[in-house]
Amino acid sequence: MLKSLLLLAVTILFSMATNSECAQGDQLIKEKCESCHAFVKPEKSDLSRFLNRKGQDLYWAGSKYNQDWLIRWLQAPSRIRPSGAYNFTHLSANAGEAASGEAMKSDHIRLSKEEAEAVTEQMMKLTAPADVVEAGIYKPGSATPEDGAPLFITMRGCGSCHMWAPGKGGRSSAELYTGGERMKADYIASYINNPPKFDAGAWMPRQMFSDSEIQKFTAFILSLGNKK
Repeated sequence: MLKSLLLLAVTILFSMATNSECAQGDQLIKEKCESCHAFVKPEKSDLSRFLNRKGQDLYWAGSKYNQDWLIRWLQAPSRIRPSGAYNFTHLSANAGEAASGEAMKSDHIRLSKEEAEAVTEQMMKLTAPADVVEAGIYKPGSATPEDGAPLFITMRGCGSCHMWAPGKGGRSSAELYTGGERMKADYIASYINNPPKFDAGAWMPRQMFSDSEIQKFTAFILSLGNKK
């Protein structure tokens, strides 16, 4: 009887702590994040909204980001878009100079460890529909990073917009040399397969890659910055 009561008490305390953390995360998002980021997908989204966003849309963050990476990044933000804060209206006038260093600074707010964990816990609940991020679209072992490197860097032109290493590649889009550490495999593969499905205003067009190419690209990106 005593053992059952103790177990019940522990369960209640754990539930209270979890609910408290969720409430804190939701409140932090409202206070510190929503002024720049969308956490609910707008019913309508046109090119003007896309170009004038202050920050990345995060309504599918749970399908995109690796939890451990997000907790670390929120405590010590680094620039992901080398050309500027975000998109067309926020490009830096000295983009090339700003992007040339390996450690690019960010003016993003910093959270404490406890705040970062609480916010991340909430963000992990924000997942994409199954027809957008397809579970199992990436097939581990079907391709190697070496298969994808030449496609990305030279043959398919991805390196003209994305940096695959500090100082190497284009600066107009998000850097990918931390891509494997930052993003989940099925998100990467699904996005490569059909970028406009994620955002109708996306600059990256759908290029009708074969499944084999998608596997190779994903394997390559997953290898970049992946510390696991």
